[in-house]
Amino acid sequence: MRHIILLMCMLPTFLYCALTPLQEIELQNLAYLTHIPWSSDPHLFVDRIYNTETGWLSPANKERWETTNPYSPKISTAIVASCSKLGMFDIVFPIVHTFDYLCILGATLPAVHKRISFAVHLWNSGIRWKHWVLLTGDRPLSIFADSIPLITQLPHNETEGMQQLFVILQQSMPPDLQKIPHSTIHTPQQITSTGLRRPNTEETIRQWIAEDPSLPGQSCCFCSTQPFILRQRTIVDACMSKICYCETVGPAAHVAVYITKPHILLDELARWLYNVYITKRATA
Repeated sequence: MRHIILLMCMLPTFLYCALTPLQEIELQNLAYLTHIPWSSDPHLFVDRIYNTETGWLSPANKERWETTNPYSPKISTAIVASCSKLGMFDIVFPIVHTFDYLCILGATLPAVHKRISFAVHLWNSGIRWKHWVLLTGDRPLSIFADSIPLITQLPHNETEGMQQLFVILQQSMPPDLQKIPHSTIHTPQQITSTGLRRPNTEETIRQWIAEDPSLPGQSCCFCSTQPFILRQRTIVDACMSKICYCETVGPAAHVAVYITKPHILLDELARWLYNVYITKRATA
């Protein structure tokens, strides 16, 4: 979803959003590689949003797996190298060892499989929680993106797919983990000026907050996968940090997988920068 009109018309032009020195260097390098302008003044963050959304964001009417890579092999390799320096392929473990909730963020079913498997790995490593939560919604499933050997016939939407996959994987979990209760937060499609669209990460989290008044004061571990943790951590913190302790974790990603699809990494960075800006704007 594009945010350019919103940013240019509704939000202030001058707002200081500090990135780390490494982030500044690698984002500037990525802008150079992809021929988009990059303002060296972090006060002009809206310019950065405008340029990255124009140059990096996937078309509004397509899922990222439906897009193609426009970059040469040489540029693709350089893009992946910068994203690697930004930590987009690194495994992320939790800092604390005990949580009230372990939340699986919705995604394509192969990614959900990785997230649940990583959560099981955490349990086997000594991390503990009292309740599973599947944060999902009404996204129609795709044969191309969601097919998985464990489910022979894809159900209607992501919610049904995540529920089926969780029940299947639960059967091979350690006995004490099998006893941990789970619940599903189903977020409906969202109404827009052009029709309905699938819910995003923020909307599934806010749906959970609306449904569970007991959340304040709890601790939550959100399980994602790379290369999406940078953005999803920003969203989780913006939604949850004022009401409960939260961390966002997940398994590493293989660099080689993205050599042929670096545009997905750039799309992810454009969305992350937007969320950094919106979070800063909300607290300014």
